[in-house]
Amino acid sequence: PYLELEPPASENDGGYPKGCYRYHGSFTVEYTFWNDHDEGKKHTLSQPICRDASLASPCGPSEAPTEAPTDEPPDYALAEAGTTACPTGYERVSCLDECRDDAAESLSLSYEKHDIWAAYPQGCFLWNDNMYWNLHGGSAEPNSQLVCRAVGVRSSCEGSTDAPTDAPTDAPTDAPTDAPTVAPTDAPTDALTDAP
Repeated sequence: PYLELEPPASENDGGYPKGCYRYHGSFTVEYTFWNDHDEGKKHTLSQPICRDASLASPCGPSEAPTEAPTDEPPDYALAEAGTTACPTGYERVSCLDECRDDAAESLSLSYEKHDIWAAYPQGCFLWNDNMYWNLHGGSAEPNSQLVCRAVGVRSSCEGSTDAPTDAPTDAPTDAPTDAPTVAPTDAPTDALTDAP
């Protein structure tokens, strides 16, 4: 099955995806473009349009060989705009440091800031070509995309938290105790002891 789209308009713009893509200008208006730019880049309101690799190209052979597909998914990916769920095989980014450092670098995007926004997704998300960390419980927003980590990829946040935990920690105290503790014996004793 083929998409029924108007013939694409041509452009050469480094701010949008290379090749054929769909631009979502609003909830009801969509445009199709062919971008001749050598590199292009991701754009939050645009989606590349792809064809099944097993089908012959209606444009003839490509000018350059295509890269061999890899079995490994990328470490970080963007969820579909307007959702609060990561794609299959991915999970939410764990903490602000991972969002700001690892995910931003992996996706070649800029991290802007963190704040509390009720109208945007919780955690790491992309909006207007910048990444943010939302401390609020959040909600889906039509032009925002969650930033997600591939399952099995170790988070740089393991062992750290952005907020205090509910349970107390087991860290030792510096203050001495009022009485020495009785060292346990290897076996029960026959006689009663003075301490438990």
